[in-house]
Amino acid sequence: MNEAESISLKGPINQVGTLEEKSAYIGYHWPGERPILSAGLWTDPFRYWGISLKFLVGVALVAFGGGSVLYLLLALLIAPLLLIWGIQPVVDSLWQWITWDTLAGSISQWLWVAFSVFLLWLFLFQLLRIVVYQRDRYRTIHYGAPDLAEFFWRLDKVLGDNPYASMPFLPGEQPPLSPLPSLKVNLMGHSMGCLLVVNVLRILSDRFGKEDRLVQQGNDMGEHLRLDRLILSAPDIPLEFLREGRNNYVRSAILRCREIYLFSSDRDLVLRYLSILGNWFSEPSVAMSGLRLGNVYLKTVKTQEGREEYRPFIRVMVTSQAAVEPTSAYDLFEKFNYFDCSEMSKVNGVKWGLNAGTALPIDLGNAILYLAQKIDVHSAYYWVDTPSFEIMQFLITRDELSRSDTLAAIYKLIENTPIRFRPSQPFSKPNL
Repeated sequence: MNEAESISLKGPINQVGTLEEKSAYIGYHWPGERPILSAGLWTDPFRYWGISLKFLVGVALVAFGGGSVLYLLLALLIAPLLLIWGIQPVVDSLWQWITWDTLAGSISQWLWVAFSVFLLWLFLFQLLRIVVYQRDRYRTIHYGAPDLAEFFWRLDKVLGDNPYASMPFLPGEQPPLSPLPSLKVNLMGHSMGCLLVVNVLRILSDRFGKEDRLVQQGNDMGEHLRLDRLILSAPDIPLEFLREGRNNYVRSAILRCREIYLFSSDRDLVLRYLSILGNWFSEPSVAMSGLRLGNVYLKTVKTQEGREEYRPFIRVMVTSQAAVEPTSAYDLFEKFNYFDCSEMSKVNGVKWGLNAGTALPIDLGNAILYLAQKIDVHSAYYWVDTPSFEIMQFLITRDELSRSDTLAAIYKLIENTPIRFRPSQPFSKPNL
């Protein structure tokens, strides 16, 4: 609500910056869930007790096998080694089975290990469920994106209808024709919302936006809607999808947009650490789960001509690598206008430069400030008192400006701020 109200306010001097009278601002609350506190997370297992029982039996059987392997490893290898080193192990060595008493004790230890594995796995499965990350990802792709695409389909159809057709007219009178001009659509997404909007564009761009279709249709979203700007902040999207030879929802969305603006931060701990935990077992490769588009930052590098310019990089752990590599699809990276908000206040609270020695201390300091609710490393892009929100407000309200005027205004807005900006431009392959 703060965002919507701020966008509707006119500037005190030039009266610019309002969506009133010429635009509509639509907030789409796609069907996600609150982590941990959502009632359905705790009531569903009891409502469908038969399915829950089947799940427990399945986990118990797998845990029994895994616990047995773990016990044999401890009893056959770890325990004898500890005895040799003079350390008394918790689990007895298997070759100490001399009497029935020791055998019974070993069986008890075996069952204890298997039951511990069962409890641990049950805890981890339930933890993955209550954090709702994968559930929200499923809802985004299969519920949220089709619903929003359906909205645009119906909106485009209604815009094509004559509004006078249903009105009563005198005999002999004809309803006037009312052709409507194409309407511009700006899409804004944050985090998993970026995954939603790009999937919407995949649905709306028939045949995944092939080049022969794009030449004819351009950025059309129908008969009366045209996609203008796509604004992505902290997108929870794999960087791996911007590679050559991969036609996917990201490529479809990027090729359809006239302009794309990326707001990202290397210090976004949610994407850097929590996202990789949620995607570790679901993404096809480790690189996809560990490198997200929302963690791209701009680094100053020297070109072969001796000039300094910004290049997109991404941090792996303490070291960084170029986001654009020889296997990358250069045409996709060239479409982005990059805003590096890594050192912007509200998103970051540690005012140190990034290098191999400060990388982890920066993460630790920001984690403490994030937990203390002093900053929001993942969502502060939309706080109305940040320069990033001022830039977004400008982008969706001043669409009549030329490209040069838009860039000049952006550079003016980021003056005296730590935000780094790299407008869309070609990448030079030999220099990478």
